[in-house]
Amino acid sequence: SPGANTEACVVHSNPKFWVVPEFLDAVEVAHLLSLVKQRWEPSLVDAYSTGEAQRSVMDRSSFECAVEPGETPIIRRIEQRLSSLTGIGTEFLERMALVRYAPGQFYSLHHDGPDRPRTVFLYLNDLPEDGGGEVWVKSLVQSLVE
Repeated sequence: SPGANTEACVVHSNPKFWVVPEFLDAVEVAHLLSLVKQRWEPSLVDAYSTGEAQRSVMDRSSFECAVEPGETPIIRRIEQRLSSLTGIGTEFLERMALVRYAPGQFYSLHHDGPDRPRTVFLYLNDLPEDGGGEVWVKSLVQSLVE
């Protein structure tokens, strides 16, 4: 059923890249959007590895909101499924960060670093085929071209 799916479809093996259709159900999506509605902040970056994040529209022009671990029962349910999907205990999951992009906004090429062994994107909306919204994974593109 929608929202209960943790069956991953492998789309590439090296690097590992999966798609999980309908990971979230409509109630979970509505809950997340309602939870963060008044909490959006400009996305920050530590562009020079100083340990101090700042707004840099040359690197990242989106808005974001972090959700506290276990903040609500629905968040806990999503975290349990993320734990099952990634093989990482809920106590070690990074807190969820929702990111909002308007047309033309971006996050320039970057590396998530060694402290992030898995990255999971949960899309809360659908776009038409020509609607934009791409995520470009450099190592995946390189391996497909090679």
